[in-house]
Amino acid sequence: MDYLCKSGRCGEARKLFDSMISLGQKPTVTTYNILLHGYATERYFHDMHCLIDLMAENGISPDHYVYNILIFAYAKEKRVGEVMHIFTKMRQQGFNPDAASYGTGINLLCSIGRMDDAVLQFNQMVTEGLAPDIIVFTTLLVVFVLVANGRRSMNYFLKC
Repeated sequence: MDYLCKSGRCGEARKLFDSMISLGQKPTVTTYNILLHGYATERYFHDMHCLIDLMAENGISPDHYVYNILIFAYAKEKRVGEVMHIFTKMRQQGFNPDAASYGTGINLLCSIGRMDDAVLQFNQMVTEGLAPDIIVFTTLLVVFVLVANGRRSMNYFLKC
């Protein structure tokens, strides 16, 4: 399934997935993640949500990876409302966003010019004890220099 999804052949992967179920094999969250990632890569949003519904019907709870797949998929399409909704849903399910989640969200917010929201996300990340990586710092710094006042950006990062 992984090979098929990575090759852009999600339809074939889904047939394999369905045949596994018909043969009595119960897919694990990892199996769902493979197919979900394939759908996300191909931007098959309807199929992603149908698969998540199927997970719930079969008693499989989404894991952290599921939420990150969704965040990344919607961020690629600049669908900030959906990304922020997934952050909320993640927390409701007892998961805290990780550095990858925050990095994707911050990058999205910067790419659409919502710098204040990006800084809020950055501050929330730090408050939760997550260390921003070089990608997060670079994203914020570049956008501040290009969009905002360069002095403001340097002062902000010198405080960190």
